Amino acid sequence: MAVDFDAWAKNPNKQPVLLADIDFYDTGVGAGTKYISTFSNGDFGYHLPIIEKTPTLSRKMSTPFGGRTVAGIGYLDVLNADGDFDEWVYHSWGGRAVTLRMGDYTWNKADFRIMFTGVVDKLEIVSNKTLRFHLKDKIHSLDEAFFETVFSAGESEGQLYPFCFGTCYNVTPVKYGATRFYFNATEMEEVTQAYVEGVATAVTFTPTYANGYITITGGWTEGDGTLTFDVKGTYFAAAPRAYKSVRDVFEYILIGLKGF
Repeated sequence: MAVDFDAWAKNPNKQPVLLADIDFYDTGVGAGTKYISTFSNGDFGYHLPIIEKTPTLSRKMSTPFGGRTVAGIGYLDVLNADGDFDEWVYHSWGGRAVTLRMGDYTWNKADFRIMFTGVVDKLEIVSNKTLRFHLKDKIHSLDEAFFETVFSAGESEGQLYPFCFGTCYNVTPVKYGATRFYFNATEMEEVTQAYVEGVATAVTFTPTYANGYITITGGWTEGDGTLTFDVKGTYFAAAPRAYKSVRDVFEYILIGLKGF
């Protein structure tokens, strides 16, 4: 029998329970999920009843008069009186998904209402008895770089690896060494044309598309001028492989890289 959440929420005698599913990563065991709650019962009995208090989430203007409203950062306190969860501080939590559900202690988990979906900002040791999960809305992820790997050596040291989506023209790649040119941080489709100072030129090269770069083997030397290329960038595994639309690119970034 379906529950009437709205009627329940208006009942002054209700006994609400908060359930939290929080993802993490550990180098020893890989990805996992911690299930915690304010109370444990029935088919959500696997949730550890260690949530100390219900979190408060607020909304605010991110910049004065900027017209943008986002969810503020809230927190979730977890009881750790006997140090049973000390090892949690060694897990990776930042950017991992969190889902909060609210319902009655007599309900099945499927009947609980999702109140918040977001990500963990960090896990903080508040005291020797309390751990604190700092939570934030997923929208905050759009203010962060979706890829932060940089070149560690050579003339491009410290520069971000490039990304190339779909078919692009006259692309200036990132030069690495004398003859290697990077177009993409991941797999790419192909390089279709080379230009020297804007003029189509028969430059020869060895492609390493699986790693997003080519190595020039002939038709160009450093003194000939600037090299640019027409390329097909990041692609799907199945044909047609190259990203064809803005929707494809957004899905790749938001879902594939940011986890929306």
